[in-house]
Amino acid sequence: MELLAKFDELKQNKKSNELIEDLHTLLSLSKKEKDYSLTMQILQYLIESLRYLRLHDKAILLLETEINEAFFTRKDDILKIIDELVRTLLRTEDFLKLKSTLYTRERFLTNEHQKVMQKFYLAVCHEGLKDNKLAIDNLLSIKDNISNSNLVSKYLKLSMLHLKENQLKKAKEYFEKAVKFEPKKKNPIFYLTESDILYAEKDYQNALVLYQEYFIKSKNKRRYLDRYILINIKLNRVDEAWRFYQEYLPTIKGLVSRNYRLIYYEAAKILAKELNNTFEEDKLDYLIQELEPNKPALNQFDNVYRLLTIAFKNKRYSKVRDIIHGLFSAIDSLYHFQKMLFVTKNEEGISFYHYSKGLLLEKKPKITEYSNTIFDTILDSNPVNDLYTYDDLIGYKKELYKTVETSYIFVNGIKREESFNYFVIYSKDIDSFDFQQKLILIANEILKKQLNDFDVFGNQNSIYKNYQELFNKESIGFIKIEKGTIHLLNTQAKSILGTKTDYLAFEEFQNSLVKKVFIDDFLYTDQLVLEIKEKDMVRSVVFNITKDEYIIYATMKVDEARNNIAHINPFIGVGNESKLLDDCNGLGPLNVILFDIRNYLEYFKDYNYHIYKEKLDRVINVLKSLSRTHFINIYLESFNLLYLTVNTVDKRVIKRIVEGIYKDDFGFDIRTSVIAINNSVNYDDLVKLRYLNSIASPISKYIFDNKNFRYNVELAKTILLNINNLLNKKEIPLEYIGVGDWLTNEIRFLGVNIAQKAMLGELLSLNRVLKANELEKNWDYLVVSQLIKDLKKTHFIGSFIINISITSLEDPKIIKRIIKRLESYDNPLLNY
Repeated sequence: MELLAKFDELKQNKKSNELIEDLHTLLSLSKKEKDYSLTMQILQYLIESLRYLRLHDKAILLLETEINEAFFTRKDDILKIIDELVRTLLRTEDFLKLKSTLYTRERFLTNEHQKVMQKFYLAVCHEGLKDNKLAIDNLLSIKDNISNSNLVSKYLKLSMLHLKENQLKKAKEYFEKAVKFEPKKKNPIFYLTESDILYAEKDYQNALVLYQEYFIKSKNKRRYLDRYILINIKLNRVDEAWRFYQEYLPTIKGLVSRNYRLIYYEAAKILAKELNNTFEEDKLDYLIQELEPNKPALNQFDNVYRLLTIAFKNKRYSKVRDIIHGLFSAIDSLYHFQKMLFVTKNEEGISFYHYSKGLLLEKKPKITEYSNTIFDTILDSNPVNDLYTYDDLIGYKKELYKTVETSYIFVNGIKREESFNYFVIYSKDIDSFDFQQKLILIANEILKKQLNDFDVFGNQNSIYKNYQELFNKESIGFIKIEKGTIHLLNTQAKSILGTKTDYLAFEEFQNSLVKKVFIDDFLYTDQLVLEIKEKDMVRSVVFNITKDEYIIYATMKVDEARNNIAHINPFIGVGNESKLLDDCNGLGPLNVILFDIRNYLEYFKDYNYHIYKEKLDRVINVLKSLSRTHFINIYLESFNLLYLTVNTVDKRVIKRIVEGIYKDDFGFDIRTSVIAINNSVNYDDLVKLRYLNSIASPISKYIFDNKNFRYNVELAKTILLNINNLLNKKEIPLEYIGVGDWLTNEIRFLGVNIAQKAMLGELLSLNRVLKANELEKNWDYLVVSQLIKDLKKTHFIGSFIINISITSLEDPKIIKRIIKRLESYDNPLLNY
């Protein structure tokens, strides 16, 4: 209780250095008594006081100490301390340290609000580190179920980030989204963002106007001052830019934020270059260098966790260099070593990669450059965690990358299948040896694992590529079927299946088959022969199959012999429809004539088909004779569909050929249809020929394709769509016509008709489409149902006349259903 009373007393005092000392003393005493609640209160008030007195570095040091000392063990307490550190670092904008702290914070997050704030913090952090793409990714991962003010901040920040990435169109889109959430633009950042957009569009005058609007409305006059300098440089107002720079330089130097100072100095440096003021440039270079932060060191667990997270990203490497660069970047984000090398022996000596300012550079030094250095010793051994100290190094007159500051060289060896590599780290920091060594040992193990995986994968990939080449040369496709998806593993597989994609849904594959098969058909056999449709052709493909648990592998090869047989009609040895489609692909203008022999089955009775075959041969000879020089070919599908192709579109020639067949007495009942083709024949053309043939009659035995028939085809499609739409909606517009009694001059009946707009003014076509698609019963019931609905609304009492199709009248079930629907109308009906 005494400590609590003392704390309450101290809180009444003015914030000063004396108060800071007293709070430190009280903090130590509360820790000794293990009063966790009071200790947390004192710590938070102490941090608040340090920030108030602008002693941010001391606040940061104290918070880092508390995190590493582990006095607090409860998750919520640790998170409170981390959050205090985040708030402080956001003020100072030491983004490297903030990044490390946020990675530590990530382990303690449980609720959605904490996770959303983490993404905001990471976005700010990555922007400060100029990782704009990562900042954008973090902001985009935040859902729009946050408050309006946060949404505005999110989209304005996204707009500004896209400007930094030179994506003006995207920047404008996100700015407009922000405006939607705050149309009145109360947030001054609207004016700043719009000014940046105008700057990107090179409209510098208006950019200046909007920046001035921002400056007037903003409460914080110390942020984004760089914009004013840069805009004035573009407007060639360097005198005004220089005046502004000089005026605000003292203010900027006193800012807590490292980032605001850095941005201002960088803009000022551009101005100094514009003025050829080398003295000012040097001064600004010094100020910028002063702001370069030291790499923070995480606690032991977070150090390992962070290194593993970066190094083991879900990424497949195509080059060793990418592995080295990724790992060196990860190490550099945790600790700033003097130099990092990855050395490889070769016949000419050595080559190595070295890391410099985020880049991985390659070097092949001459032997004179590294002889008589520590590398003479290193290259003669297979080092395992070797360490060379300052005392070891002074014996060598020269050294690769060694300086007077070099305290340690850490060397590890990595044995690979065909080479031996060296992982070499130079350090100038004599302190933190334990931390450095642990970091390097872990990194070395990661590097060994990644290089081993790369070598194994490389060997497998090499074998796989060779198989691919062999399969392609032999015209063999190679596929994998996994989880309902077909993976096309080489170009020949894509060619056989007629696709350019790497993946194909199994359902899509099924749709290309003449006869559908299922995945189980692949699982329980070693070979399948399937017919695959591709454009206007059908091909037989042999699948040889092997299984690995639930993954199926198969090779594919087109069976040319089987395909040749499949294209021939064996009855008389001419091509079939498939052959017709192949032959007429890109052939040019031609006519296709279909002769359908309706009574062909009569010639198969009592096994006398040979007579039919003889007559069929005679028909073919007559067609060839009638076609003369226009003849292209003849095809037979099944036993009765005879196709003739001729290289003319002259209707007189076609009519002469067709009428010539009917003049000759073959004993065949033939119906004929004709279509003209511009370039190629496809399945739709064959369907059209069948359609025309179906409406031929004993009176009109042959029909030519013409505009009227094409109109009827399209009309039928439209009517069918309309019918299905009305059936789905269960509503149809009806028209009622009064049928009067002349004697009494009263309405005796109501005649019920389909409204003109429902049947498109084509009653005969409507009935034909209903009959063809077996929808007459559904249609009749729909009309009756709509009639009852209309009657109930009007309360009509009387008789009515309604048309019911013969199909419905012949079906007792549908008649019973219609009567039941009519009886649901309560008012008495005279007749129905």
